[in-house]
Amino acid sequence: MSERLLRKARQGDADAFTELCAPYEQMVYRHCLRLLQNPADAQDATQEAMLRAYRSMAGFHGFSGVATWLFRIAHNVCLDRLKSPRA
Repeated sequence: MSERLLRKARQGDADAFTELCAPYEQMVYRHCLRLLQNPADAQDATQEAMLRAYRSMAGFHGFSGVATWLFRIAHNVCLDRLKSPRA
């Protein structure tokens, strides 16, 4: 991971964020699909996880890898969805 890319993403550069996180999007989707057992729900959860990651990018300090960080956010999004009553 490029430190320059990470720094730009932390500063709110959407292109840098995309470049940093795009390689992990399929991994995030597959994890969401395993947990939610529905492709549409998994896609929604993946998008929500990426949005949450973008919004909290400034707080990512790099103590873990980007993949680990995204995986944890996605996992929490899925847990939130599983806990909430369906409408």
